[in-house]
Amino acid sequence: MPQVSFAVRRGGGGAGPVVLVLTGDIDRDESVVLAEAAASVEACGADLRVDLSGVRFMDSSGLHFLVALRNEAEARGARFVLSGVRPQAARLVRLVGLEDFLGLPPETRSA
Repeated sequence: MPQVSFAVRRGGGGAGPVVLVLTGDIDRDESVVLAEAAASVEACGADLRVDLSGVRFMDSSGLHFLVALRNEAEARGARFVLSGVRPQAARLVRLVGLEDFLGLPPETRSA
């Protein structure tokens, strides 16, 4: 049974960015669910906001997923924004030096 789930919705009454809401633990065992999530948002073709407020744990697989989403958004000229980043995920992003690349929100950049 997957430890992570996702929902995709359109912000701003349908005219805003696509919002990918992730919930649970993101690790290497969740690659199938993450691939489904990526395919869902790529098909929308709009700016992307990834809401991590429901993510309790994330390992390097989660980082890989976020980097791939960001690269795909950039390739199609869309914006990529993270929101709701919890302390464990923020520490991981900072540890590998991806805070600028992934646009880690300012409130999560301190130790």
